[in-house]
Amino acid sequence: MTKSIKRVGDIEGVEAILAYNRSGATRTKGQILMLDVLGTATETTSIVVGDEASVYSNLTTPATAGLALFPMYVLLDESCEDDTLGLWLASGVAEISTRDDDVATTDVDRGDGIGILNAQVSAEASASGNRVLGIYLEDAAASGSAGDAALKQALWWGGRWGAGLNQA
Repeated sequence: MTKSIKRVGDIEGVEAILAYNRSGATRTKGQILMLDVLGTATETTSIVVGDEASVYSNLTTPATAGLALFPMYVLLDESCEDDTLGLWLASGVAEISTRDDDVATTDVDRGDGIGILNAQVSAEASASGNRVLGIYLEDAAASGSAGDAALKQALWWGGRWGAGLNQA
């Protein structure tokens, strides 16, 4: 019998998928897209697993209809042009594009749940009652910082069914 022994600091497995960016713009490392369950992209015409036109192969900008239910993924590549295949994090530790405190609805502090808003590709702290997609491991950039978003370390599960919390 073989035993899987973990070392100090090991985390559970990291899972990633290959999927197409169907958001209409080039995405950069850490930005978030959602599974195109509703088939809003013209390229999404199938529900067959493994099909390039499948809901499982296409990711779109987070939208109100999917915020409460659809899986969300984080871009692991440095960038991914529109209609191009990219590597997207399903679960694990990664850098998440996080809205700076001066533009976020809710400031991000270490230990906060991660939330995403309609039409946003950078996350912020999940407000009370909103779906939690992961946990921040560091604070967001403070008000007055240069830019509107920065990469911040987080534990991500992306709203996959049965993974982590569904509510803040």
